[in-house]
Amino acid sequence: MTEKLNSNFLVELAKLCLLSKETTAVVRQHLNYSFIQLQEHKEIFKYIFDYQAANNKVPTLGTLSQNLPQTPTMIGVLSQVRAAEVYDSKEQLLQSFEQYIRKGRFQKVWADTQELFNNQKHDEAISLMEKETKSINEFSLSAEINSRVFADFDSRSGREKAARLLGS
Repeated sequence: MTEKLNSNFLVELAKLCLLSKETTAVVRQHLNYSFIQLQEHKEIFKYIFDYQAANNKVPTLGTLSQNLPQTPTMIGVLSQVRAAEVYDSKEQLLQSFEQYIRKGRFQKVWADTQELFNNQKHDEAISLMEKETKSINEFSLSAEINSRVFADFDSRSGREKAARLLGS
């Protein structure tokens, strides 16, 4: 996909990731660094993703700021992240990201299908298009986040129950 994610969108997506480890886990799974234009955005997401993988929680904005290079551009981007108001925009941001991913996946399927078709592999092309478009249509970031929230609930509930039993 040649179109990159918008800088303002990435700032808001970074803020959303700082608010929820479930959102971060899903965004991590789908955000390709080739989607990102500015190096500072790449570094911010890399730090958030690495921190979450190592600590099973998202970093604070202060931790993020402390551990990234203090260049004028980075300071400006981090200030934008700090100021971003995304509390009421989670669904809107996820829907925009989901549409971006769907569009990219469709463009790839289209190119792969054309290549197969042009190489006289018509049945393979039709099969690929059918399989992948079904997958693209069923793709949902919200469903992935909700399944992670409930999975985490079950594991937290189990840990709390075990702690109560051991404490008794």
